[in-house]
Amino acid sequence: MHYLALSFNSPELIVWSVCIGFIIGIIATFLVKKVLGRFISLILDTDAKDEDSAVSLSDLGQDGNKFLKLCLKIIGINGVVTLVCDDTESQGKKKALNLEKARFYIEGCKTEKAKAMVKGSLKWYFLPLFSILLVIIAIVVIKLLPVLTSF
Repeated sequence: MHYLALSFNSPELIVWSVCIGFIIGIIATFLVKKVLGRFISLILDTDAKDEDSAVSLSDLGQDGNKFLKLCLKIIGINGVVTLVCDDTESQGKKKALNLEKARFYIEGCKTEKAKAMVKGSLKWYFLPLFSILLVIIAIVVIKLLPVLTSF
């Protein structure tokens, strides 16, 4: 079990850290893409194209989706979805978006961009495939480290 005895300045630790970072990044990207992609898809399905037809999270059946709310607050909506009700709550210098009262729509000129975002969705089986591939690459690099550092 030589992988468990890593010092803080070992090249193996750096390789494993990069590998774990990539795996975490892949998982985060997958989850955000799935959640925001589903949100955009639901708005497209309701045909909300202007302020009058804008829909709220409860209209979309997503009012209990805490991960979607977190994504909307942290990441935003990528300039595709327009926010109608800008009811904000003051929190220090920043203003927090009140998602309970917010309504969303996709303008007609941004519909194609929204469809393209939804169309290129990631499949669930890419997560384990990429993770396994990264672990294999990390093991190969660690095995080759003595050869690479001997020059």
